[in-house]
Amino acid sequence: MGFTGRQNRSREEKGAPMAPRVRSHHPPPPPVPEVTNRQDALRFLAAMKRELADEIQKYDEFVNVLAEFRNGRVDTVMVVEHVRVLLAGHPDLLHGFDEFVPWGFKISQGGQGGQSGI
Repeated sequence: MGFTGRQNRSREEKGAPMAPRVRSHHPPPPPVPEVTNRQDALRFLAAMKRELADEIQKYDEFVNVLAEFRNGRVDTVMVVEHVRVLLAGHPDLLHGFDEFVPWGFKISQGGQGGQSGI
């Protein structure tokens, strides 16, 4: 007579989502914008190569420090400090690099590898 347990169970077995039983009174956090995708990174590297055409060793050093980061040999603090020195005198490149760095580490916000932007 009106028993629906079997129907709900079959929906669960099929992978149908179940409604949450407890509703949160807090709104969900805003989505994190995906500013940095592969195309953005490639465009930035191309801009660096153009800007540093007369200083190709700086471009090579930048690529090397990113490889060191990817391999876990240096951390975010070290990368930011290295890039800050490497790209000194190139504010457009520094600003472009900031798009790929977590908020507390952004060079334009005075980030020193810590949470100084807070």
